[in-house]
Amino acid sequence: MLQQWCGINVIFNDAQEIFASAGYAVSDMLFNIVITGVVNCVFALVALATVERWGRRRLMLLGCAGLFVIHVALGVRGACMAVATTALWAACFLLTYTFPLINAAMGTGMTFWLYAVICLAGFFFVLRKLPETRGKSLEHIEQGWR
Repeated sequence: MLQQWCGINVIFNDAQEIFASAGYAVSDMLFNIVITGVVNCVFALVALATVERWGRRRLMLLGCAGLFVIHVALGVRGACMAVATTALWAACFLLTYTFPLINAAMGTGMTFWLYAVICLAGFFFVLRKLPETRGKSLEHIEQGWR
C-alpha cells in the first residue's frame, strides 16, 4: 500500500500536468519526464542488486525518506509561487487602500516623496541582495538561494 500511496505513480502517470503546473517549459517538462523514467529504471536495477544485501526494511526506509524529499521539493515550488503571488496582490491592495489615507494626511507632494523613498530603498535592496537571473532556469535560481 505504501508503494502505491507514496505518490510516485501520480508523478509517472500525470507527469506532464504536474510539470506544466509547476511552470516548466515544454522542453524542460519532456526532459524531466525522461529523467524521471531513467532514474526509475536505474534504481529498479539497483534494487535488484541490493535488496537481499541491504534488507527490505532498510530499503523501504530509504525509499520513504527519498520520496519525502522529492515531494517536498515538488510542493515547495508551487507554494513559493503562491506566496509570491499573494505578496504581490497584498502589496497592490495595500498601496491602493493606503494612498487616499496618506494623501489626505500628508498631501500629494509628500505622498510621492514617500513613494520615492520606498523606490530608493528598493533600488539598494535589489542592487545589494538580488542576483541577476537572466538566462537561468528556476532550478538554477533556487540552487543559488540555498
